[in-house]
Amino acid sequence: MEKVFGEEDVAGMPQDVAESEPSAVPAGEKHVEQNPEVFRAEAESAVAPEGAEKEKRSLTETEFWTILLTPEFDEKAWWAVKKFLVGFCRLCHLKFMNCFVEGIRFEYATMGQLASLNAFLKSYPYIGDWDFRMDWTGDHELRGEGHARIRVNLCRLIGLILIILFYGGIVLWSFWRRRAQVLKTGELPELGWIRTKIVKMMAEE
Repeated sequence: MEKVFGEEDVAGMPQDVAESEPSAVPAGEKHVEQNPEVFRAEAESAVAPEGAEKEKRSLTETEFWTILLTPEFDEKAWWAVKKFLVGFCRLCHLKFMNCFVEGIRFEYATMGQLASLNAFLKSYPYIGDWDFRMDWTGDHELRGEGHARIRVNLCRLIGLILIILFYGGIVLWSFWRRRAQVLKTGELPELGWIRTKIVKMMAEE
């Protein structure tokens, strides 16, 4: 037979018994209930070390050489090198004098083609100052000789440093962007057969 307590009976009961009766909750329910913010913080703290390891991971040798030998990156790097060389030649007034390479030996048909190419290159600046001589008689050693003259002062030196920083920064930014993409996705760009062989050779070394 159930006994119903009134307000007077509850007031007469000891304080610890009165407080414990209404708030009695099974121990299992207390373990299940959890604040969502606390749960989210614990989850983020558990995932953080793994994400930090991924960000700190460096490129492997295969990934590094694959990025360097990517055709798009090579085109940008050679473009920067050509721009730097042109800027250097114009800024320092580079000039070649009495430059030649002699003793070049191949088959006669090949030497004839190279001699024709040499005559064609005479119309280009800087390259035209060089003379490539075929060894038709076979009695000349392979050697090169010549003089180069450049003008250097403080202003030209500062300009040369700015050119290096500008074009070097473009190449480094392109490499860093590709590096971040490889570290994020883990996918490497596809290379041709020859470039893949070079990557394997360099990675083995």
